Amino acid sequence: MHPWLIFVEGLKNWRVNWRKLAVIYLFVYLPLTLIDLFLVSRSGKLDLAQIANSLLHWILDALVMASLILAVQEQLSSITNKALGTIRGALRHLWRYMLTALVYGVIVLSIIMLAVVIISFVFAAVIQMSTINMAILVAAALALIACVTGVVYCVIRFALAGVVCIIEEAWPLRALKTSRSLIKKHVTPVVGVFFFIFLISGLLFFPGFLINALFASQAGGNTLFLIFYQVVAGAVTVPIWVSVMVVLYKKLKEAVQ
Repeated sequence: MHPWLIFVEGLKNWRVNWRKLAVIYLFVYLPLTLIDLFLVSRSGKLDLAQIANSLLHWILDALVMASLILAVQEQLSSITNKALGTIRGALRHLWRYMLTALVYGVIVLSIIMLAVVIISFVFAAVIQMSTINMAILVAAALALIACVTGVVYCVIRFALAGVVCIIEEAWPLRALKTSRSLIKKHVTPVVGVFFFIFLISGLLFFPGFLINALFASQAGGNTLFLIFYQVVAGAVTVPIWVSVMVVLYKKLKEAVQ
């Protein structure tokens, strides 16, 4: 369970299958980016077009992730399938994957919202009090620490829920429970794998932001370049992330068994 070895193995599996994974990603995100640029209203108002676009993004994001996980699983199982065939196969997992992502998001967001409420309460209390009540501040600080701990716990322990959902055809609660049981005794290696994923993602996205900063005067064209650079970089980083996570899942399953 060495993080670097798991990351390298995932990277090797991505290299074998990178064309198919990139095609799946770009097949969805290139037209979606064009829709965002030319068809969606950019006004500050929350109109029907923006609501529909947000819903479309959520569905297609889930479809891409389900397709990539399935594609990596197919490659590891020596199953030959074209990109469109994999996307069609992912459709039968889509509803289950979306529910899993929704439950995961609600859990994490609820803890974050609780932290926001605590911060707002403390801010209002400090303004109204003539003197600072140390007991309130200590209680609030402890509550915030508990919230941050809860978010970190959920993000790490439930990180494989999406992979479990697709590979084991599990519904949300079972996927979250399985992810937690796989990771609970191997938190340090999992965090190490995350570090390498974030590191390579930062290295791949950095050139785009650097070019954007150097040529900031060319506002319109520069913004367009950055948008499409992010799409192309995403076609590399997201498949790498998925490939590594699937390998991590398989290594944890082997360790548990």
